Amino acid sequence: MEEEGFSALSVRKVSQYFEGSPQPIYSQFKTRKALDKAVLNQIFDILLTYTNQSYSHHTFLNMGVGVVVFAREHPKLFHGLCLNPTYGAVSIERILRYHIRIFKNLKEFSSFSSKELKDLVMKRWVYIYGLATLVSFDLFKEPTDQNILRNIKASGLPVLSDAIERSNKRGRR
Repeated sequence: MEEEGFSALSVRKVSQYFEGSPQPIYSQFKTRKALDKAVLNQIFDILLTYTNQSYSHHTFLNMGVGVVVFAREHPKLFHGLCLNPTYGAVSIERILRYHIRIFKNLKEFSSFSSKELKDLVMKRWVYIYGLATLVSFDLFKEPTDQNILRNIKASGLPVLSDAIERSNKRGRR
């Protein structure tokens, strides 16, 4: 997967990787879809190790930077998870639900309604997804952690400030 990408995934290649017979893989995964789902779950778990790291003092920024750093470090996995025509939309929805769940439990977002939180995550995702895609195709100059953080701050903090202001106005009504 790392070298060839998600589209190259097959039972035969998995068995070659483990230097074994394809029969145990067929008995474990009855369909190609079941194999795909298991692999996508593993990729999602790898992504979470990046989004849960600390790149700054703020979880909102860290999770965004983590997605982009994951795309930089594992471009084929990012493509398989997020740009895949069959599973990309489902994977992105899962990522967004995870981000919403994390933010709901943070003090700084406690005044946000579910809709406000979802809107915030969606607005932030538009930029993060675009930046991660550019980075994964090596179209973004100098994709260092610091440069990624600086770019996400430049786009994400105004979105966050606007969302906080709206939430505060709603709370005063």
